[in-house]
Formats: sequence, C-alpha cells, structure tokens
Amino acid sequence: MSTGKSDIYGMSKAMDEGLWLDDIMDPETCRTSSLYLPIGPWVQGNSEVQTQQLGYIGALMRQDLMSAHRAGHAVMKRLGWDPAKLNKWSELADKQMMSMKPKTWIRMRYAWGRRRAAENEPAPPLPSVPKPTPAEAEAESTLQYPHHYVYKTREESLAEAALRNRGKDCTPPPLPKGAPRSTDVKQGEASKSTST
Repeated sequence: MSTGKSDIYGMSKAMDEGLWLDDIMDPETCRTSSLYLPIGPWVQGNSEVQTQQLGYIGALMRQDLMSAHRAGHAVMKRLGWDPAKLNKWSELADKQMMSMKPKTWIRMRYAWGRRRAAENEPAPPLPSVPKPTPAEAEAESTLQYPHHYVYKTREESLAEAALRNRGKDCTPPPLPKGAPRSTDVKQGEASKSTST
C-alpha cells in the first residue's frame, strides 16, 4: 500500500467480475471459482475418508497461516509498526487458530479463460484427454473436494458475490495519499496517474 499500487477491494471486485468481458478472451471458456479451506481440523465430511482429508487440509492451512502472519512482520516494521504490538497480534492470532473458536475458513478465488484464436473467434480446441478408467473415476468422485464452487457466467459469479457480501457493507480503508483505486481508474490509466 505504501507504493500506492494496492487495492484489495478493487482486486476482489475484478476477481468476481472475471474475464468474460475481456476482448481477447473466449467468453465460453471463462469461469470464476471460490475454494473454501478450513483453518484447523474441525470440518466434518460426508464420509470418514472425506473427514480425514478435510482435517489434513485444515491442519496444513493453520500451520501455513501461523507462519505467514509472522513473515509479514518485517514489512510492517519497515512501515513503522511497533514490533511488540505485532508480536502480540501474532500471539492472539495463533491462540484463536489453535482453539478453532470461531471455526473459520479461508477463501481462495480464481478466474480463468482461454484466449481467442483470432479477433471475434472462439478459443482453439483443446487436445483430447483419455477417458479415466472405472477405478480412476471412482477414486476421483470419492475424493472430490466438497467446498469448491465454479461459476460459469459473469451473472452467476456476481450473484454469488452479492450473496456472500450481504450485510458486509463497510467503507474500504484509505489508500496512501494520491493513490487511485482500481475501481476509479480505467484499465491502463493507473500507471499514467501514479507516475505524474
């Protein structure tokens, strides 16, 4: 944020809007996705195998997050944050993650699509993939992750975003002085306005 090039709210909006309106993308191939991962081994699955899988994922996510927030201390110290306060916040975060109260998730977002073959043309076909064997198909259906959602249209993606965000109306925090929000600047103009 100190460079004036961070806009988490604008980035979130862009991920929810996806790539459907981008001229170089074939809209038929565009999708967005939400992947929810538990923080801690608390989620129950539909079977013993799925519960074990979710518990393992949750334990790994908690371990990663407990390391990640401490890794950010160096940057925050350079920006003037008090080291004692950062350590206290990390201790409280670790305590909450270890207690699993409240039970929490982390949401990963994805947006993808394939480039058009030429202007106003669809994307070129993908190579064919061999059909899975019956054993491979059964294993895949048994271990399919239950908290992964794919949105096939821009409207579906935006409707899900509105549903997720209802009741979360808040004013975004201010960016550094003179930094434009990505929602206020047309694509390609951000670099011009920040370099002048």
